[in-house]
Amino acid sequence: MVQRPALEPTSVVQQIMCDRCGTEAARAEVEFQEMTSIGFGGGYGSIFGDGTRVEIDICQRCLSETLGAWLRVKPAADQRILRKLSLFDPAVHGGEFPASAPLALGSPAERAHAKEDLASSAIEGALRGVDASQADRRYGLAMHPRTYLSFWHIETSNLPVGTFRRRVLSTAEARSMVNSARESGALVCVAKEDLGAPYCEGARERHRELCAALRANADIEIHLKDFFGENCANPLCLAEIGGQGSLLIVDCHYAFDDEIRPVATAAGTSDTDETFKARTRLTKDMLKMSVAPDSIKFYVFEQVEPAKQSL
Repeated sequence: MVQRPALEPTSVVQQIMCDRCGTEAARAEVEFQEMTSIGFGGGYGSIFGDGTRVEIDICQRCLSETLGAWLRVKPAADQRILRKLSLFDPAVHGGEFPASAPLALGSPAERAHAKEDLASSAIEGALRGVDASQADRRYGLAMHPRTYLSFWHIETSNLPVGTFRRRVLSTAEARSMVNSARESGALVCVAKEDLGAPYCEGARERHRELCAALRANADIEIHLKDFFGENCANPLCLAEIGGQGSLLIVDCHYAFDDEIRPVATAAGTSDTDETFKARTRLTKDMLKMSVAPDSIKFYVFEQVEPAKQSL
């Protein structure tokens, strides 16, 4: 058998338009390569509907403006080389730094220009990227160590590579920490759930209850609005513990409401003809739980030692 290959025309995308701002980019333009196209099919539990097709084309600027605070931007190769250069000391290691040909070859003037170009490229990449420094500018925290506050939750994304410690704080220490961070504009309240979503009413109510308990029993001024940024709720993954940031966790237990429970129990034994909805409300009242004030605890997670860099 002999196989004879042949060329056939293939359909390709020649132009893309951002669905958010309307920016158009042709295939030959640099902006075309920076467009992001997202497409997926809705499953059984999708809020978009089972079997639906969801698609969007978005430019890099709109992607940064809408999802920038949550994007995981990994450093380019040039930035890794730049970090290695910062660790290289000719007096200690001797010789040329061989990791990049432009830096190891050529005349001294050429090597100097190559280093400048490399540094410029890394800086431009960092400015284009979305990282913690952009979050700092968004929340005005560049001049102060950040204090993140979370109710109940901490996750692995909050802990970069390094060594950390957990300390138990007294109510007075926690109050001082929160007040100091708020005064300096460095307090950022974060939540595991999307507190702005319509399907998270239960999470919003739990946060609202604990906020009220902190104000009433610990004299700590925390409100539900503190968990929201300019356009959305602050996600828990925003908090990164490090030399310029610590995470304060507020934990608590719940107890049955002693005031409602006896009344609901007595009403449930009444001989009057009650509707099903009334019985349902009574059952909910009997099971209603509130924050136990004496169970509120404060824990702060801090970085003791960052990860050691190596060549």
